Amino acid sequence: MQAIRDRPLRKSRRNEASQRVKTSRLRRIRDLFWINDDIYSQGQQDNNDQGGDCEVVHVSTKEEDAPKQDKINEDLKQNCHRHSQDDTDISDSHVLSPCRSSSTTRKVIDFNFGGRLRLKRVHCSPHIYTIHDFLTSKELAVIQDKIRVAHENKMFHQSFVDVVEGVASRKRNREEDERMPTKNTMTPQRTSTFIHFSKLSDSVIASIENRAADLLLLPNHSIEPLQLVRYSKGQYFHDHHDLGALFDDGSVELPKKSAITPPRRIVTILVYLNDLPEGSGGSTQFPLLKNTEAGEDCFSIRPEKNMAVIWCNLLKDGMPDQRVVHRGEIIKDECFKYAMNIWACED
Repeated sequence: MQAIRDRPLRKSRRNEASQRVKTSRLRRIRDLFWINDDIYSQGQQDNNDQGGDCEVVHVSTKEEDAPKQDKINEDLKQNCHRHSQDDTDISDSHVLSPCRSSSTTRKVIDFNFGGRLRLKRVHCSPHIYTIHDFLTSKELAVIQDKIRVAHENKMFHQSFVDVVEGVASRKRNREEDERMPTKNTMTPQRTSTFIHFSKLSDSVIASIENRAADLLLLPNHSIEPLQLVRYSKGQYFHDHHDLGALFDDGSVELPKKSAITPPRRIVTILVYLNDLPEGSGGSTQFPLLKNTEAGEDCFSIRPEKNMAVIWCNLLKDGMPDQRVVHRGEIIKDECFKYAMNIWACED
């Protein structure tokens, strides 16, 4: 198969306007991922060479932090005015303003999960962020206990890729398999194992779901059931795209929206649950992106315990962003990699 970096960016399939994801109400996603993305102002040339730290975005969750958040929002607004030609109408209502304030969009309120999230932009165009300490210490302990129980009871299932109407599509959980006219196919594409947590199954799972929803200004039902994945020595996940199927020519399928198909994944939050030994592999790699500061042809993120990585699978025109094709590097040593997939889907 031709190396993915050598593939030209092609138009995504099923590009009919009626099938595109509606993006007009995705205010927080717009602020985080589409403003100041060079692909909208300079075309696609050279926008994959923008690795490195660009800026830190704070999302406050306590009311006493309101003055600081106001200053951050004002700086972001001015920066957006300076650098964005097609997004110059930046109002206070959509510059990282919390979603639950009824009196004023500039007021920072308590989101009921404590503390504050610090989003560090580690790649520009497309914008990719890391969030340290995404889970609380209590949540992390509960998730680690669930991992232990899953190990003892052999609850991890072999990961798979579905074939829907003859076309490779993204993986889904077993509950979806029972109602979907699909053929589940074990392939060398993905060799990890996984378990799912039912929606709002307990207070910890509900808290994590709500945090992801609040971060993106989305309702809780937009968050898929959380998926916990495990990789052991020799396991990996090859090049893929979280929104739709990745074809050999480099194009990404925009899944059809219908009552019988799964919701379309617009944002991925990947939370690493443990550290890995040096040189053991397991990084999340973006083969179409470069890290020029490090002199690397493939932008990669090394797992760190309780660090989340967040990116958007969607362009602002409602089509897949092919630049965020990614893979899970093979585990090289006798160790395990644990991570939690949190997918925010089209409402």
